Amino acid sequence: MSSDQLPKLAEIAEKYGRGELHLTTRQTVEIPWIKSAEIEKARKAVNAAGMTLGASGPRFRVVTACPGNRVCKHGQKDSQEFAEEIDRRFFGTGLPHKFKVAVSGCPNACTKPRENDIGFAGMAEPEVIPQNCTGCRKCQNICKEKAITVESNLPSIDPEKCAFCGDCIRACPAGSLKAKRTGYAVYAGGKMGRRPKLGKLVASFVSEEEGLDIIEKSLDLYRLHGVPKERFGDTIQRIGFDEYLTEVLKSQS
Repeated sequence: MSSDQLPKLAEIAEKYGRGELHLTTRQTVEIPWIKSAEIEKARKAVNAAGMTLGASGPRFRVVTACPGNRVCKHGQKDSQEFAEEIDRRFFGTGLPHKFKVAVSGCPNACTKPRENDIGFAGMAEPEVIPQNCTGCRKCQNICKEKAITVESNLPSIDPEKCAFCGDCIRACPAGSLKAKRTGYAVYAGGKMGRRPKLGKLVASFVSEEEGLDIIEKSLDLYRLHGVPKERFGDTIQRIGFDEYLTEVLKSQS
């Protein structure tokens, strides 16, 4: 949202509501207290200001995203650009129940990707460039997962412990660590509410295009197997997670 749109929202809230705005947990703005008879006028005013209404009910909801590598030093991916593409392609799609997607630029997962129907978390696989290493141990000291040990003045990375956050790459003063590859970890089936459930890992180091394909196949499966008012994670649990993986990953290499 641009800064020149904020005064326009305030004007709409004053004219059609009670001069109040509410910032939601999914990074949208609500204007409460609009009378039913004036909702259409308010909608047109919002559209005229270059904005659209969000989705409610059994539909693909607004996508949330962290600042990503545009702003955050931890960001491995441009989470905002990816979220915008997801929104353009799927926003408002009718489904058995509400469907939420979140994109995080790194494993810190500020947008809580595992608490959404589908979530993405950026990741980077570190690779050692031996000839550049000075043995300073900064990578070992910064690694929160204790995945790096320096032996004979060279870092050794345990892939079983590595969170693929990329902090070691950023901290290295000698350029002896670089990203061998980047992508997204994809989670599916998460939700909050009365019966919270964390999403399960679907795939790692997924590209944006592969991520869009996973969403599309997930929505197709949800329409086919889901029932009204059943969340996506419950549908996955009912048909089996392995069956879900087979469907959404069958074209992934």
